[in-house]
Amino acid sequence: MDRQVLLAVALSALVVIAYQEYLRIYYPDLGKKQAPAAGVTPAPLPVPSAAAPPQAVPEEASTAPSGNIAVDTPLVHAAFSSLGGRLVSLKLKHFRTTIDPQSPPLELISPGAAGDLPLGVVLRGAASWSDQKLSYTPSVSSLTLAPGQNGEIVLRGQSPEGVTLEKKLRFDAESYAFTVALEVSDPLHGYGEAGLRWTHSPTESQSRYSFQGPEALVGGKLLHFSEAELAQGVVLPDPRVPAEPPLVVHWAGYADSYFISAMLPRENDAVRLWVKKDGGEIFTEILVPAAAFSAGAYPFLVYAGPKELNALSAVGHHLARTVNLGWFGFVAEPMLRILKIFHHVTGNYGIDIILLTMLVKLVTVPLTHKSYKSMQDLQKLQPQMKKLQEKYADDRAALNKEVMELYRRHNVNPLGGCLPMIVQMPIFIGLYNALLSAVELRHAPFVLWINDLSAPDRLPPIPMPPLAIVAGTEVRIPVLTLLMGVSMLIQQRMTPQAGDPAQQRMMMMMPIVFTVMFINFPSGLALYWLVNNILTIAQQMLVQRTAR
Repeated sequence: MDRQVLLAVALSALVVIAYQEYLRIYYPDLGKKQAPAAGVTPAPLPVPSAAAPPQAVPEEASTAPSGNIAVDTPLVHAAFSSLGGRLVSLKLKHFRTTIDPQSPPLELISPGAAGDLPLGVVLRGAASWSDQKLSYTPSVSSLTLAPGQNGEIVLRGQSPEGVTLEKKLRFDAESYAFTVALEVSDPLHGYGEAGLRWTHSPTESQSRYSFQGPEALVGGKLLHFSEAELAQGVVLPDPRVPAEPPLVVHWAGYADSYFISAMLPRENDAVRLWVKKDGGEIFTEILVPAAAFSAGAYPFLVYAGPKELNALSAVGHHLARTVNLGWFGFVAEPMLRILKIFHHVTGNYGIDIILLTMLVKLVTVPLTHKSYKSMQDLQKLQPQMKKLQEKYADDRAALNKEVMELYRRHNVNPLGGCLPMIVQMPIFIGLYNALLSAVELRHAPFVLWINDLSAPDRLPPIPMPPLAIVAGTEVRIPVLTLLMGVSMLIQQRMTPQAGDPAQQRMMMMMPIVFTVMFINFPSGLALYWLVNNILTIAQQMLVQRTAR
């Protein structure tokens, strides 16, 4: 097969993968349209018994939470309300709302218009009940933990129906996870299930490439839900569709590109998940059979914090799956860990990206060297190839036979230029996904105008009224992205060219395609691609010099 055809195939595969990433970032709903797993309820179901899907619990709008109970650790500042025992606020001390270092800590709690808040208790059965209006008595009014400490707050309350509830909130100063142990009085007066609810009122995403929405890991599959599914309500496992083996709900909650708030039942317990959007609010419930409370309190684990691999892995329950590392996660995860090791030395994630790119390039030097050498060898054979094409223009079988003989005589492998590139693709795409998903790059500065490696690269606004009038907005030039495109063009120019001129023109369009695609990508990705191109150019120059 002609080398240029194989090279075109390899580059086309790279474009396909990059285009899929583009769709995932700019159109996240496309990934949600597919049915997440067996058991998604296609339409609302009646509720004749505790085994049927739950319905929304009617609740009155509450007033401002009263008697807030403060929890302060080295990582978070949280506040719970004595009315309903809900989580009123959870601020991450090490993350800011905006890039301004003086901006307030990032708030993860977003109350809805109806005043509902996360971590409410729900009881399900012939009727449904919530502790929205239940007044709890706390064991302490506040809890402050120093590094290495842990502590507990106990909330106790009793409903008018005589149901006694107890929430034991246990915190660890070194973790974003805390335990909510529920103890419900027995008997439960006909309620077949009890569980914990997370409520979130989505806000408009600050960037087009960020994900935001409910997320769950069920039966080993990471699920997102379409707007249609959320409007109808999703119940897993579906009681009408028995699954073998039974579906396991590992965790569920609300996530964006860099943070997640998730509820985790005990591992391998037979629990049910319910997700629904109602009145602009998204409700997520994990329901436990009433029998689970016969032996005392049932412990739910709650994680509210960054999608940071070490923190997520420490929690267990496969929570680290929330970090979307794409098809080549087995490559991306170690790269993320190496990036953090570099950061302990440099303190600058931009420099860390450069070092990581250099390390990857060093590892792949033998492959790329072999690829360039093979391209040069094939280019040297082009005059003889053209003569054979002219001689056997009407005999394709004879042409192929003579071409293969030509390769054999000169000890040239026609696949040598492409196969090394294909082998490298998982490495480069894995690094791409690692940088795209790294919460470490959020608000991380590099140099000069690049003050956020998770945001698109832009120079400060330039006072150019004519251009501003044409553009209809302020002019901000993506310098790093343009440099990336220029470097890619130089690299393409230096690559040995041969074969069909139409194929050559197609490959020369690649720099333009990638430049346009990267304009709104995080600057950390543009930096990685620019450094990789520069290193590739240097390697090509070295190969060309040694070949003379």
